[in-house]
Amino acid sequence: MLMLSDVRNLKVQCVKIQMESIITSFAKRIYTHGNHVGYVLKYKQLQPICKKWSKNRHPDMNRVQEMYEYHNNGGYIPKLIHLAELKDEGLICYDGNHRREYLQMIGDDEVECVVDIIFNATNDDVIESFKAINKAVDVPEIYLEDSMNIKDDVLELVKKYETMFKPFVSRSSKCRTPNFNRDVLTENVTKIYRFMNGSKTIKEIEELLNILNLEYSKNKICKSHSKYKESVIDKCKKYNLWLFLEREIPSEHVEKIAHKKRFGIF
Repeated sequence: MLMLSDVRNLKVQCVKIQMESIITSFAKRIYTHGNHVGYVLKYKQLQPICKKWSKNRHPDMNRVQEMYEYHNNGGYIPKLIHLAELKDEGLICYDGNHRREYLQMIGDDEVECVVDIIFNATNDDVIESFKAINKAVDVPEIYLEDSMNIKDDVLELVKKYETMFKPFVSRSSKCRTPNFNRDVLTENVTKIYRFMNGSKTIKEIEELLNILNLEYSKNKICKSHSKYKESVIDKCKKYNLWLFLEREIPSEHVEKIAHKKRFGIF
């Protein structure tokens, strides 16, 4: 009887065979640099054997839709995708997943793309390359660290805020207060968890944030409301969300709430 790991390994081997066949038959090599090899090929040939790297964030489909519309209006979007061959996952896309989704949305069988592939890669190879490509982009470390066992809980909490407070969500990592950005909040919650030495679960941190939000609304712990623009305070009042008066929720404020809660103040 085949074990689950055996089935997974069999699937990966099948993808490897497909990948080698497709590259040999359809791809044109354009460069080799260290362990990176570049090819040009039609996206329709790549799409069935390529998937998102397990450590990547899920693509923002609103952004993909914007890319698609920009393309339809004559805009140019580079068709470069970074791939790696991983023993446990097969052929993965570790950078360019929004472009990959956009290319799939186009549905043009003749559209070509440039792929940069690391063959026989390790996770360290991919992480190193990913960080090099994204040096100017803030990527939450929680996506790259195997030791973090809280990723799903953190992402679930961030998604809850995104869903409940849509008027506050910004795509910019340097958004104006009292708005928040998904990745910045992800990093912020992770930072709070670390600051508290893992003594609180993400669910418990969520409860502390709810209490902190109430305290901020009462003009406590945070800076005086008079220090903020009237438009900021008005928006916070309208939606009852005060946590993002500053760009980052201070870990010390969360710890202060935890301390008071420990002694029955809340």
